[in-house]
Amino acid sequence: MPERRFDDGYWDDPFVQLLSRHGKLLFAYLWTNKHCNPAGLYQITPSTIAFETKLGEADIPQLLEELAPKVVWYRGENLVWVKNFIKRQSISSKFLVAVARCLTSINNHVAVEALINYNRERYTLLIPYEYPTNRVSIPSTSTSPSSTGPISNNSLFSASLFSLDEVNESLSKLPRGVDRLVDHEAMKQKLAELGVAKGYRVQSEYPTGKGRVDLCWLNRQDEIVAAFEIDYLTSKDKSVKKLEALGCPNACIVLRDKAKAKAEFYAPKEGLPAEESDIIKRLGQIKGWQADEDDVHWLQGLRSEYPGFTLAEFKACVDYHSGKPVPKHKGIWKNRFRNWMIKKREFELKGGKGELSTTKELKEGWKQK
Repeated sequence: MPERRFDDGYWDDPFVQLLSRHGKLLFAYLWTNKHCNPAGLYQITPSTIAFETKLGEADIPQLLEELAPKVVWYRGENLVWVKNFIKRQSISSKFLVAVARCLTSINNHVAVEALINYNRERYTLLIPYEYPTNRVSIPSTSTSPSSTGPISNNSLFSASLFSLDEVNESLSKLPRGVDRLVDHEAMKQKLAELGVAKGYRVQSEYPTGKGRVDLCWLNRQDEIVAAFEIDYLTSKDKSVKKLEALGCPNACIVLRDKAKAKAEFYAPKEGLPAEESDIIKRLGQIKGWQADEDDVHWLQGLRSEYPGFTLAEFKACVDYHSGKPVPKHKGIWKNRFRNWMIKKREFELKGGKGELSTTKELKEGWKQK
């Protein structure tokens, strides 16, 4: 029977102290049971856990969820990952070889790569494992998709890839969300399975100059034919930047909340006009303005309603309000810009002559208000 290291500071761990009584028992069991392998990533059923611990089988799923993020449970495959297991063992080159060897029996390639990346990035442990998916042979009947250029939300990737409905159908089979990390890995697994089924090689954590893209599909020439970024609730600016850096025309952002996952096609942004770009940069420099990815949409909406909102008007409005208390949120600034343009329009139409007012007149108008 193999020997395992188990930290004698287990009961002092703040994470353990906050667990329920049964949660403490299950966490210790997952470290010490005979089914655990050197990687700490192994298959075990709730019925087996219940039989060996005398915990109620119906309670096991909820208890496993309680152990997140220290334990990741891949529910559909009865796969458990004790995340810090490898670090707590007697680390040697021979032990890491044993870890790599046992990983070859795990069919969930996303879970395997998550384990390898986690130990490399957090503990600088290099597991000598060559991912089997990198050697997947692609049937000769498979055709390489051609680039389609930027795509809209209603487009198909390519006839030989898949439609938005198809990927969402695949994601709809996922269980209700329980934990961000668990949900993230489960979505990657579904997308990877879809890619492999279509004859593509899949690669998780594909490196770019802006960070690692969650998942990519590659053809026989190792060309990226599809890319996926997975976000929680809303798409993040860093995800957009990674996809832009990758330059793949067939890119998709998958959004997840507790109830469901939904994919949306990502289309590269067109460049902003120079003046709008200058205003966006200056918005982030205003006290009380919290810059985010919605600023562009707000500015374009304002300029469509008031085409005269130029950089000069922006500066004049900011200058006028410079001596006032800093707003608690940028909504106040938005109202200021809008009201400024309303007053401008009133001055432009004064006397029915459509005369343009000067910035000085506008300021005087504000003072009289």
